[in-house]
Amino acid sequence: MTRNYPEAIQRTSDWEEILADEPDIMWGIISDVIKIVQSQNVDVRVGRRPEPEMMSVDGVWSVLFPDRFTTKPFPAAFADLVGTERGSARQMSGKVPCTEKTVSSLLSGKQAPSPTMMEAISRVTGVTPAYFVEWRAWRISGLVTDALLADPARSATVAKQIIRGGYQ
Repeated sequence: MTRNYPEAIQRTSDWEEILADEPDIMWGIISDVIKIVQSQNVDVRVGRRPEPEMMSVDGVWSVLFPDRFTTKPFPAAFADLVGTERGSARQMSGKVPCTEKTVSSLLSGKQAPSPTMMEAISRVTGVTPAYFVEWRAWRISGLVTDALLADPARSATVAKQIIRGGYQ
């Protein structure tokens, strides 16, 4: 069956159908993504071009389906994004921008990040602010507060339900 791909790929359901009907297309796309990721991880050397290392199944999975959210507390989640290489905290401080002391305080948990700081970190690390548990909690609590302030009668009803339920 011949398809007009430019028209067909305009809708998600058509993409799913194409990839199901033509698995070679899907594997070609996956292969291209892996090659790009591998080429970004190869040391640059003069002379003969080094061979990229084979990627594990877990490595392929993390490329195709990166973590969009974490349940780790901010210091651990931030450490995952900063990395463990020497000087990585200094490099991060230049990108955010903030001082290296601030990055160290955030990594150690001595300083809690503000929503603005989490948003700045997310921009330079390629994750969404919602990646961080603390940002999600801040955002959700803000939405609940806004909703309850917009409807004072509803806030009284919710408060009564919480008290009756024993939640204090």
